Amino acid sequence: MGNKISLNIIICVVFGLFVVFSNIGYASEISPRIILKVSKASYSVDTKTRAGSGEVILYSNKIFFVTCAHVCRDDKDGVEATNGVLHQISTLRPYTDENNQHIGYDSSFAVILFYSEKNDLAIYELLRKEFTNDVVELAERAPQLGEKIFMCSSPHGITLVNSITIGTASGFGRSVDNVTLDQTDAIADVGSSGGGVYNRTGKLIGIIDSITQGNNTFTLYIPVKRLKHILDVYIEKLN
Repeated sequence: MGNKISLNIIICVVFGLFVVFSNIGYASEISPRIILKVSKASYSVDTKTRAGSGEVILYSNKIFFVTCAHVCRDDKDGVEATNGVLHQISTLRPYTDENNQHIGYDSSFAVILFYSEKNDLAIYELLRKEFTNDVVELAERAPQLGEKIFMCSSPHGITLVNSITIGTASGFGRSVDNVTLDQTDAIADVGSSGGGVYNRTGKLIGIIDSITQGNNTFTLYIPVKRLKHILDVYIEKLN
């Protein structure tokens, strides 16, 4: 009788461990549903001289479009003046038919709200409100070292709009040109700057800033805490 009870306990423990580790493995995967949600809020950015990426975010009950300052640096005449200057960038997104077949691209101009070369961040308001129907939220915390993350950006412009790459959080606090950036082994390319870096739940953890050169390429990104600080400064000025 005692042996049967012991055997049942062992079976229950093994089964419980199987369920736990199965759930851990499942949780570590990034859901296609999450990726689709993020991609709907992500756009290619087209300026007079450059191509980049950006995303629509929701923060403090307000909607913003965010990209890197260096993406639009050559077109920033009047940007550092008062809010409401029409900054000639165009955000583009693909649209599809009911069968999810690509038809073409839609676009909207944007109004500059805040520009900071020091932090390499630019914040805009999109002029076409239908472009703000889909948004991403900011993560509450930074990822842990080795945590799986993914990026959504438009390398080489509209041709590869909303490309997804997956990797891990591989370093924090890298000092590059007196700017502190975090690091991932997810792949980025020319035109990815301004694109989003996300955790498994689709929350924004950073903005793609640059890539390292060499045999082992890493992507460096602006941590979300700096974006939050910039947004807080801007919102406080509004009040």
